Amino acid sequence: MQGEVIVEGSILLNLDDVVQVSATFKNNLKQPVIFEEIPLLLVDKKGKILAKQAFNLSEMGRIAPGEKKKWDLAFDRKNVLVDQIKQDNWAILFDMEDMTTGQKDFELEGLPEGYPPEQEEKLKAILKKMPIVKPGEVSFTPLHATVNKGQLLVAVMIRNGGEKTLKIDALPLLLLDAQGEEAAKAQFQLENFLVSPGKARLWTFVFPEEMVQKKNPDLSSWSLQIKSTTPKQV
Repeated sequence: MQGEVIVEGSILLNLDDVVQVSATFKNNLKQPVIFEEIPLLLVDKKGKILAKQAFNLSEMGRIAPGEKKKWDLAFDRKNVLVDQIKQDNWAILFDMEDMTTGQKDFELEGLPEGYPPEQEEKLKAILKKMPIVKPGEVSFTPLHATVNKGQLLVAVMIRNGGEKTLKIDALPLLLLDAQGEEAAKAQFQLENFLVSPGKARLWTFVFPEEMVQKKNPDLSSWSLQIKSTTPKQV
C-alpha cells in the first residue's frame, strides 16, 4: 500500500530450535527507511498469534523508496506459541502494539555553536520520523555517508532512551557497502561524549584513509555495525 512499509513472508520452516521465515520488506514511503529493533508477529488466518519476537534489523541497512529487501528471520522456539505452524495458514506482520510503546520525541543536543538553523530544523524533522526507542535502550541510527579525500565520513544520530546520562568512551564501527562488503573499520576513542536522558546527539565519525578498505565503496545502500560497545550510564 502507498505510504507505508510492508512485510510479507514467502517460506516457513519448522525446525527443532527455531521457526525459520524468509520475509520481504518493501518501502512504499517517499523517503528511505532504516530498521533497528523491530517486533514481528506470525499469525494464522484468523489473526491468532503463533509467534512473537523482536529482531535487530540494523544490518539490513537503508531501504530506498520503492525498494524491496529479502531477509531471513529465526523465531526462537521459546517465542513460538504452537508446536507446528501450518504451511498454508500463516502470515508475518509488524507488532504495531509493541512498536507504539516507548519514547518517540527526543530533543536535539550537542550541536556546535553557529550550526546553521536551517540544518538544525532538517535534523529535527528527521528525528520525528525515526522509530520509537524502548525504555532503557540506546539507538544508533546511520544518516548518511560520503567519501572525502580518501576519508569516509559517517553521520550517526544517537538517542538515549534511558533514565541516566549515557557516556561513550570507545566505539568500534564497521561499515558495509551495498554489496555487503567491508568498506571501513575503525575503533573510535571519544572524549567526554555524553548524551542526556531523552536527548539525541548527532555525531560524524571520520574513518581515516588507512582504515578504509574500499577506496570507491558503493554507498547507494549501506549499513553500520557496532562490533562491541562500552557505553556507560552515569
